Amino acid sequence: MPPPKLLPLELPPPKPPLLPKPLPPELPPPKPLPPPKPLPPELPPPKLLPPKLPPPNPPPRDPLLPPPMPPPEPPPKPPLLNPLLPPPRPPEPPPKLPPYWPPDEPLK
Repeated sequence: MPPPKLLPLELPPPKPPLLPKPLPPELPPPKPLPPPKPLPPELPPPKLLPPKLPPPNPPPRDPLLPPPMPPPEPPPKPPLLNPLLPPPRPPEPPPKLPPYWPPDEPLK
């Protein structure tokens, strides 16, 4: 069997040479920076408060006077109520206890 005949290869047409990329349009010059802000005027030094003095001692008490009354206690604050809950029940009175010995029975 004779060897097969080779056909000449067809090459594609040559590509045109690549053109260089066009340069970007010229950028505008950068904006000048705004002038620096003026510094605030010097603040006066803070005023110093005079040193706090301790309260003066109370005058001595007369030993014949009764002792001073203690300040009254503030009334207890009612508990905060939640509007979504039913109102709280009033506290139940303490149960009445019977006397230790019934009065009709004599002591043994």
